[in-house]
Amino acid sequence: MSPYERFLNLSVEEKECISYINFDEDVRPSPSNKKIIFDHSSEAFNREQYNQFDEHITNMGFSKDEWLFIHSNLATDYPNGLRLDAQYYRLVAFVKKINKGTIKYYSPHGLYIYYPFSDNLIEELLISKRTHKYFAYNGSPHTHRLLFIDDLVQKDLMKYGLISLLEKPTEDDFELIESGQFGPDDALRLKTVRKFNKNNEFFKTAPHVISEIPNNIFSGGEDAWCAVDKSHMLNTFFCVVPETNCFQFNQDEKYLFITEKSYKSIVHHPSIILGRANTLKHLRKLGFKTFPDMFDESYDSETNDLKRYEMVLEQVEKLCNLEYDELQNKYEKCMEVILYNQKVMLEETHTINSKRKEIFEKY
Repeated sequence: MSPYERFLNLSVEEKECISYINFDEDVRPSPSNKKIIFDHSSEAFNREQYNQFDEHITNMGFSKDEWLFIHSNLATDYPNGLRLDAQYYRLVAFVKKINKGTIKYYSPHGLYIYYPFSDNLIEELLISKRTHKYFAYNGSPHTHRLLFIDDLVQKDLMKYGLISLLEKPTEDDFELIESGQFGPDDALRLKTVRKFNKNNEFFKTAPHVISEIPNNIFSGGEDAWCAVDKSHMLNTFFCVVPETNCFQFNQDEKYLFITEKSYKSIVHHPSIILGRANTLKHLRKLGFKTFPDMFDESYDSETNDLKRYEMVLEQVEKLCNLEYDELQNKYEKCMEVILYNQKVMLEETHTINSKRKEIFEKY
């Protein structure tokens, strides 16, 4: 009996410890049928999470040579682990479908755009009279997003931005920040206990939805995860990308998880990324350019999470204090990079399915 068949024969109770994996879609036999593949590439495991998974699989009766684990931690190699930048190749696959016309882009009011930018749209973006300086899409109330929003409030920078927060923060979210239990840095604990104000009006009145893009704007069951509101680009000079992860409890561990938030931003708008160290380095490795004409990008190589966070915040504050014409000049210099990045993504030869096939075929 193959490892995959043995896994299928396990009871629900025996598999419950790894129930975060979709057994119907993300567990499969390898091409040789000698291994079972657990594809959890939609997420990035840290070392502790991987060790727990390894222990669970061992307890189910599988030896090390009988299984593989696919993940999206782009900075770490695990035994039995294979890295797959699923968020990027998923977006590439979607873009190819749009440009081949197999997915219809629903745009009744011209609010939703995709690339490549037309000449008319480029002109519209370059001459638009902007009402704000930046936008920032915040979904779930992760620690770094709440800290960032509170710093914007305290520095009086909210008035310059278009800022969303799709979920109202809970007391548990605030407690995580106030206790300092999300990072090891004493300075980080001091900063959050001393400064953080959970009672600011923005948090009280959340959620805040700033886009009119509906949750399901594409035929074929696709949603708005890859969309950027055209009005936000027309009315701002840059975007802040609060990634899914920024702080890591064990700062000695190599951990890099990049989501569609970063990939979709760099092909639409000048972007500064509030995420893990070396995010920009990875984007450049894929062939993309970044935006040194808009930002001091030295923050990307800073491995201390608090320092990197503060460097990003400092850049946002600095740009918010610039005059309109200076920001306009910076934005115009960035347009060439945006168009270049669109070309890179459109010319990518792999999609999520072809990349999976390439990874799996040797097993």
